[in-house]
Amino acid sequence: MKKRYTLLLAAGCALLLSGCGGKSDVKDYSKYVELGAYTGLSADRYVTEVTDADVQDYIESDLMPGAEYNEITDRGAQDGDVVVIDYTGTIDGKEFDGGSATDIEMELGTGSYLDEFEDAIVGMKAGEEKTFDLTFPEGYDGVVDGQTATFQVSVKSVIEVVLPEYNDEYVASISDYSTTAEYEANIRETLAQEYEEEATSNACEDLLYTVISESTFQEAPKELLEACRTAMAAEEADIKEMFGADDITDLYGEDYDPDAYLEEMANERMVVYTIAAKEGLELTDEEYQASLEENMELDGYLTAEDYEASIDDKDSYKYELLRQKVLNFLADNNTFQDVSEDEYYDMDEDGDWGDEEIDMELQGVAALAEAPEEDFAEGDVLEGDDLGDDMEDGDAVFIGDSPEDVGSEAGAEDAESAE
Repeated sequence: MKKRYTLLLAAGCALLLSGCGGKSDVKDYSKYVELGAYTGLSADRYVTEVTDADVQDYIESDLMPGAEYNEITDRGAQDGDVVVIDYTGTIDGKEFDGGSATDIEMELGTGSYLDEFEDAIVGMKAGEEKTFDLTFPEGYDGVVDGQTATFQVSVKSVIEVVLPEYNDEYVASISDYSTTAEYEANIRETLAQEYEEEATSNACEDLLYTVISESTFQEAPKELLEACRTAMAAEEADIKEMFGADDITDLYGEDYDPDAYLEEMANERMVVYTIAAKEGLELTDEEYQASLEENMELDGYLTAEDYEASIDDKDSYKYELLRQKVLNFLADNNTFQDVSEDEYYDMDEDGDWGDEEIDMELQGVAALAEAPEEDFAEGDVLEGDDLGDDMEDGDAVFIGDSPEDVGSEAGAEDAESAE
């Protein structure tokens, strides 16, 4: 299957696309859109602080390539071990979707599965089996919420992960630094820069949506609408494949309005193209080629030509590159004010969400909706059809991180219901 496009651009609006030579055409849609102000604006920017835990995670990720994996038979599994398991889950004696899997590798203590599920496996040895009950939390997935499942788990192997010793000698062997203190100072500096770039990128997106909301539009021309339909179809196909869904409304919600989203996509493109035309921003052939070569290496293609051939929608690929240049322009011609997390996300002093709508992008999910605050408790996980309940197309909803006890990723797609 061909991929639509993969843009792995440098984080933040500070990405510089420079070059000279032949240029791609930039469409001017000024007769279809009256732009709102796009310079001289101010946007809030929330920069995440680097924590000791962030630094430790970075160090451990550097240690992992040198780790040894030793199969253990003389003790039970413990946090930090990787276990290979088969499991079968039933509710009222019947297997349920996503509740069974084989040959799953799971690292204990990472929170990638429900805490109760991992806790039940701790202490088990290779070759042992166990049956236990687990009650899914409310707001889990909209299907098994609050229900009690019986899991039968078989541990096929227990693998101890032994990381290299972290000391000055190790640091000198993998970096230009001679001490752990110097190495960790560099990690903090690197992470601080990444977090700042991410914060600026988010603020740039906010600026763009502010411009869109303050602009007025006429009906988009047919050729642009057709280009957006192509992009929408590819986006929906990618997301359905990613989440194993047959119907896009299973992910976007029953109230998803493709016509409304098509209009939103066309309006955004008209704003981006019109700003680019007014400000003389163009994507050069050299920039396009450089992007192909960068993504070629990241995606494992041998040549830029092979990577380009894998792109189904080259117009959207080029549009995303031009869009980034427009975001860079917005960064250079507007100002940012750093605010706290509570201010940025409109939280009150108790950490609850305020009434202000927050524009966010959720895994490419286009149908944004407004969830009345009283309908959901803090920490609820809204997925699938939850996005369609009591919501209106075109409004915005903030989806927070999943609670730690729910977990965020599984060892395999089949294992989603046991995460």
